[in-house]
Amino acid sequence: MPTSPLSDEALVQQIKEGADPRALGILLQRHQATVVQACHRLVKDRDTAQDLSQEVFMRVVIRIEEFNGRSSFSTWLHSIVQNRCVDHLRRTKRPMLQDLSRRIIDTLAEELEDEAEKLTLEQVLTLLEEVDGQDKYLLLLKYEQGFTAQEIRQATGLSEGTIKMRLHRAKARLRKLLSQVRQ
Repeated sequence: MPTSPLSDEALVQQIKEGADPRALGILLQRHQATVVQACHRLVKDRDTAQDLSQEVFMRVVIRIEEFNGRSSFSTWLHSIVQNRCVDHLRRTKRPMLQDLSRRIIDTLAEELEDEAEKLTLEQVLTLLEEVDGQDKYLLLLKYEQGFTAQEIRQATGLSEGTIKMRLHRAKARLRKLLSQVRQ
């Protein structure tokens, strides 16, 4: 597959205009390894990661017209990766999501110095369902993978400030939900 000096966004524009039939292949090949790695980090299974990455690319092909350039292509692509992987984890109730739940419980218990650790796993999974998909993905990267803000920035293309704000917002949402559960 040939490479191109064009940016991702320029390749998307060529795809939308039908200007270069090779543009889609170049774009997908450019991001293939990153998507497989991101899927693997989340699902912890190489075969499942390969399958999910193919589903991600199918969604990209189907939804490429929806890319509007408000964010970078890689950010848009990673939102598809995170949504697809989180959906998969939700369906399969993988132990990783349970580990994340336990880590979030521990973090909230430390931050709130209250009864957060008394929550059942099912209650935490229910609380996590109320967190926005992208924010939940950031929680997965931070608490399950142990990523720093810099590593999350590299994985998602988001700025560190945005990452910190979204993590803060997600934890605030969990705190609010926790307080509602306690009432």
